[in-house]
Amino acid sequence: MKTKITFYPLSCIRGLLLMMTLTGVLCAQAQLTATVATPMGMGKDCGGSNNSYRVFNYNTSTQTLTNLNVCTPPSLKDPTTGAIFSPQSGSTAFDPVNQQVYYIETTTGNNSVIWNWTPGTCPTGPLAPVYTFSNDFVVGLDFNTVTGTGYQVEFSTGSAPYKVYLRQINSFSPPSFGPSVQITFPAGVTINTQNSDYVITPTGVMYLAIDNKLFTLPYSTYSSGVLNATYLGAMTFPNKAYVVGLAYANGNLIASITNNGTTCSYQQINVASGTIALTNVTAPPGTAGGTIFSSTDMATLITGVGAAKNVSSVQNVSGNLWQVQYNVKVRNYGNVNLTNVQVSDNLAAVFGSAFHGAGVAAVGTLPAGMAINPAFNGSTDTLLFAAGGTMVASPPDSAIVRVTVFLSNPNLNTTYYNSAIATATGTLFGEKVRDSSDYNAALNSDPDGNDVPDQAGEGIPTPLILSEWTVLANTLVDFNGEAGNDVNKLHWTLQDAQAGSTISVQRSGDGQQFVTLAQLAVDSTVSTLPFSWQDTHPGTGVDYYRLQLETTGGAKVYSEMLALHSIDPNSLLTVQPNPFSQSIQFGVPLTTATRVDYRILDLYAHVVQTGQLAGQAGPNLFWINGLGNIPAGIYILEVQAGTQRYTQKLIKIE
Repeated sequence: MKTKITFYPLSCIRGLLLMMTLTGVLCAQAQLTATVATPMGMGKDCGGSNNSYRVFNYNTSTQTLTNLNVCTPPSLKDPTTGAIFSPQSGSTAFDPVNQQVYYIETTTGNNSVIWNWTPGTCPTGPLAPVYTFSNDFVVGLDFNTVTGTGYQVEFSTGSAPYKVYLRQINSFSPPSFGPSVQITFPAGVTINTQNSDYVITPTGVMYLAIDNKLFTLPYSTYSSGVLNATYLGAMTFPNKAYVVGLAYANGNLIASITNNGTTCSYQQINVASGTIALTNVTAPPGTAGGTIFSSTDMATLITGVGAAKNVSSVQNVSGNLWQVQYNVKVRNYGNVNLTNVQVSDNLAAVFGSAFHGAGVAAVGTLPAGMAINPAFNGSTDTLLFAAGGTMVASPPDSAIVRVTVFLSNPNLNTTYYNSAIATATGTLFGEKVRDSSDYNAALNSDPDGNDVPDQAGEGIPTPLILSEWTVLANTLVDFNGEAGNDVNKLHWTLQDAQAGSTISVQRSGDGQQFVTLAQLAVDSTVSTLPFSWQDTHPGTGVDYYRLQLETTGGAKVYSEMLALHSIDPNSLLTVQPNPFSQSIQFGVPLTTATRVDYRILDLYAHVVQTGQLAGQAGPNLFWINGLGNIPAGIYILEVQAGTQRYTQKLIKIE
């Protein structure tokens, strides 16, 4: 009978993750969560004035909003009318690409004036608008976290029932608006008031609260001109109050509710069960005593991190020496950029006296700003990444590494449980987040898809029973290969080959999902049996290969994974430093002397800088200066040299 022994790494969390140890008493952990919600709201004291813009901290356990930052913009003046900051005539949004809050003032009829600043700060002195539109009405703005594209909700004029439209905002500078596409609601559902707000979650789900009715909208069909809303249900509040602000927080919606500013409240909306469940939220205090702050519009800020882990391969190297490989993935699960991204994996604590050593390597390309920790050994140094790693929020950034563990004389029937611990810090408010890895074949640390990777049923340790991976007598030796322009060549050797077994050659483009390309029969029982195979249709970039060995009885075992890199033109383009603050240097090899044209574009395809350079045959290094004044965010470098075009993602930091 198999024995079951559980080894859990002991984590001591004080701010960032510290070294885990088996010695001593389990230390008290700070109660860090995988996501921290800091929604924003613009408004005033309920029933009073004191206009302000605020960032809240939301406590999911107590359903409480508290003030994290209070800002009263002193001089946001419409250059046409002189109107100042007014939450009653404006709306707000957060752009995950440039990490800025947007305030849109809409008091000038069919005109819109937009200001932006960094959440947590407050404009001092005169602040000029960043965009002024004389013939475009921008209201109810929100941004897709994945693409950075803006959307707004519009209503028909006249009397109720109203038609509702979605409009895409491709760019503010220069103005570029898509068409207004009408939203189709289910039969019998009408919109009788224009009280509304909507939110896009960090993984891109759009919720709309209109006329106290809640919907989801698959806005990915916007370009087709068809938008069919899904009705989730109606909400009823006392005193004929309506939802006027909506934000997303830790898997729930947070709604601001008011009746012309005379009665004010907040509700948590839980839609996980498929029906709407409302819970009272303790409102944030206002400026004057005895009042609460009422939001006329809200926006979403989420700091989050998630981790997942699976077993990649198990191999009996020789005698009592075993090699185990794990895949570990860490991902940004919010719309706030992260810094100090780290994953700790204490393998000595998991395997005890059987632990013989460990190492780590990247799977594919790591995000700019992250690097492998070369000192990782799984025992005295358990950190997988170099210190100070950064990860951007849009598009959702992630890193995958492969941890290799060597074991000496392990118990083949023991169940070894292993969790990797991810930690990070939000760049806006210094919110610290932590997630214990989830055991998932697809490396998904949030299986229920609600952007909260540490809810019940998640964070399951990864199990390993060596005997279940070692059912074949076949011992694989020297699985290797070479990449060519049109063919990838694989070769390996079986020792103590078992006749009747089958070898399946499998390939993957991402190291996760594999398809079988060929099956080879083992028809000999010689002590050493060589094999070779050629992939005549390799992919582009990186191809991942593994071997599946199967006996006639159906038992299977997998080899370690082999990565072969085809020649990627973009790999010839080098950029440093990246992330950058003032300037960059890029290098590109040329076969002949030719002109080199470059462009730097933002994520809205706007040209930030362009130039022409004289290239010489052989290696070339060029400097691009004068980049200190462009906003922090993600950019694309395009380089054209003769007929060859290269691209590279850039990250600008302050």
